[in-house]
Amino acid sequence: MKNAQLGIPDKAAADFEEAAWLDPENDEIQFNLGVAYLSMGDFEQAINNFTKAIELKPGQPDTYGNRAVAHAAIGEDEKSEADVAE
Repeated sequence: MKNAQLGIPDKAAADFEEAAWLDPENDEIQFNLGVAYLSMGDFEQAINNFTKAIELKPGQPDTYGNRAVAHAAIGEDEKSEADVAE
């Protein structure tokens, strides 16, 4: 998790992937994985992780907001707007 604090998203993603393997039902790990992938420009993977985080713990504005950014980055404006509305 230190790599996330140091701003090394690819190493942070590897750390969070390991954590997700150990605790796949942890919404915070899924959220942080999404942030790491968003930082690396892997928008599809970020969307997958934010979606998993939302499934595990709905109603978190930051998760919807970050997923909206990822959707917008790949031209999915309607999905982005839907997330912003959440």
